[in-house]
Amino acid sequence: MKKAIVIGINYRKTSYALPDCEQDAKNLQRLLLKSHDEVEVFFEILPSELLELFNAAAKTLNKEDTLTVVYSGHGTQVTYGKLESDGINEALCLFKDKKLVCLLDKDLKDMLSMFSCKVLLYIDSCYSWGMRSIIAQEYQIKAMQFNFETDDVFEHRRLVSTNKPEVVVVAACSENQTSVS
Repeated sequence: MKKAIVIGINYRKTSYALPDCEQDAKNLQRLLLKSHDEVEVFFEILPSELLELFNAAAKTLNKEDTLTVVYSGHGTQVTYGKLESDGINEALCLFKDKKLVCLLDKDLKDMLSMFSCKVLLYIDSCYSWGMRSIIAQEYQIKAMQFNFETDDVFEHRRLVSTNKPEVVVVAACSENQTSVS
């Protein structure tokens, strides 16, 4: 089985609104419906709701299945929580009902630990490449980063443990890079 969770957050009616993330999610939904058995799309979601979705998916997906997670929205760097070696944590900015809640990269890594299947994680946000560093500490990881200015693709592969699922991370921005919508 192939399942997809697609998140595109425009942060409507806020000072940090983005114009195209919901459209990204709709476009990816159409694309993924051609190859996936189930595609769920969210334009607003909080970390607790994402955790519920992951819990439900983990109960139905087996080792031979694939979970695709797509995120289009704000990413940030924060200096709270248990900090990484560089003194900064990367985070996804989840949003619902005018409430913004950061999902730290280490919390996303912990959420991924419930899966036995292959996970494809596409992050289209500022600082997205920095999120892969914490995920790479625990999983078999194949990470790809695109430089849209030069059309170059950088690949990073690190096999950590054969008893963990493969996590493929595709990041839109480098660890210290912001994107323009």
